[in-house]
Amino acid sequence: MQPGAIAHADVPEVLSIADIAVVPSAPVVASHGGTGTPLKLFEYMAAGKPIVATALNEAAEVIQDGRNGLLVDAGDVNRFAEAILTLLNDPEERQRLGRSARKQAVEQYSWEQYTRRLEKIYFNVLRDSASRSFATGIS
Repeated sequence: MQPGAIAHADVPEVLSIADIAVVPSAPVVASHGGTGTPLKLFEYMAAGKPIVATALNEAAEVIQDGRNGLLVDAGDVNRFAEAILTLLNDPEERQRLGRSARKQAVEQYSWEQYTRRLEKIYFNVLRDSASRSFATGIS
């Protein structure tokens, strides 16, 4: 397999050979906006991979240090490398973090969970809109 961009259909195969997933990030400049939580983070979690991520942006809201991955302060390249080496040298910790990440992905971040939250939002908006229309006599 060549390095670089891969087809979405090939992601599971590529992830299956990885021992650790990494999500290094740089701070998002407010004036440039953010891109949200990277999809790859959720793909790594769903694949049951232990994750080493930079402790900022949206990744810091999803990864709980020591529970479902390891977080490292932005710019601390040595600590990032140490976290990777720690996991490479500790297969039991890799498995524990990977299982926890997968469990969280399934319970909180699956497409099924996402669509349930979205449906709830839509139903609430429709209900509130209907209530306002009824209260004001607008049809």
